Amino acid sequence: MAQIFKRGDSWKAKVYFKDIHGKRTSRSQEGFRTKKEAEAAARVMEDTYKNGSDVGDKNISFSDYFQKWFHIFREPGLSDTTIARYQYTINVIDEYFGDTLFRKIKTADYQEFLNWFGNGNGKDAKPHAKATADKINTHIRAAVRNAVNDSVISRDFTQNTHVVYDSSRTREIKWLSYDDAAKLYNYTLNHLEGIDVVPYMVLTALLTGMRQQEIVGLTWGDIDSKGGFIKITKTWNWTKRDFGPTKNPASVRTISIDRNLVNILTKLQYEQKRYLKVNDKTNPHSLVFLSRYNRVPSSKALNDRLHELMKDADINIYLRFHGLRHTHASILLYQKMSIAYISHRLGHQDIATTTKTYLHIIKELEQEETVRTREIFTDLGKKADWSDFKVKAE
Repeated sequence: MAQIFKRGDSWKAKVYFKDIHGKRTSRSQEGFRTKKEAEAAARVMEDTYKNGSDVGDKNISFSDYFQKWFHIFREPGLSDTTIARYQYTINVIDEYFGDTLFRKIKTADYQEFLNWFGNGNGKDAKPHAKATADKINTHIRAAVRNAVNDSVISRDFTQNTHVVYDSSRTREIKWLSYDDAAKLYNYTLNHLEGIDVVPYMVLTALLTGMRQQEIVGLTWGDIDSKGGFIKITKTWNWTKRDFGPTKNPASVRTISIDRNLVNILTKLQYEQKRYLKVNDKTNPHSLVFLSRYNRVPSSKALNDRLHELMKDADINIYLRFHGLRHTHASILLYQKMSIAYISHRLGHQDIATTTKTYLHIIKELEQEETVRTREIFTDLGKKADWSDFKVKAE
């Protein structure tokens, strides 16, 4: 039995079934953009339990548990790109652990797995970068926590372990300084021409922190020019040449934009309408960033053009298009905006993701706050009468 109902702007699916002990219980998943997505998720959950594939089975293998956990709790509503990342984790678990029973895995076993994945074995298994090792570990930790909560296993074997990785393969997160961001903003703003959409996309990324798939998937109906908001509900799938879901349910969000960006996008809308009319073309998807070639720019085109703009703006560092998202976040952090607000604005699944991603900046700001805290309470002490206070030395 399944229930589908709406909560706020999203849909929730809930199924009821009897567990292996005959007890009536339920599972639910929420955050779906449409009722159709919620119904699809309910069918997956019902099929899983009707076939006896209960994730509560204590004799299940680690590989089987992770796959079933993914299909029930993660897959519904995810983008194709994110699903592919989970599938990669599934393949890695299957390769290393095989049919090993979930309940028999110990902390030392898991650390050996992390060592194997991060460093490789010198033969067929290659070492991996920090981002890849972190992603695998994050996926597994979430599944293990779920298993502990459901008493499938008695303890979290991922605790007190650490990720291992090959530093030579690790690409550091990069962003522009405030001054370089201002230079890029100024140069790009003054080189907006017709429906050459990439410069508009660069400014949108810099001023919103949106992911590039979210930017490419924007339609004119997503932009509230009067209110100064952008509603993010979908992404663009380059392979399918169609819309896809957001990275995760938390990525469905509404963010505020300043009047300058509203004016920039209004200019693009005017140029687009004029171009389509003169050239007798249409924009069936109502895409904001439809190029003169009647398609959206590729990821490579975005990176290549950004490099050109930065070079022309006399910014001599290497930055990928995604780095504009990091630049946006760093500016907000240095302006002392709250982590909770930044996390929501970026569409992160939780605050922990934001903290982990920008830990270097956060630690730097904490050092500044330490000095400021001392100054605050030193100033408070100046208002006290210290005339009768004496310190006795030993």
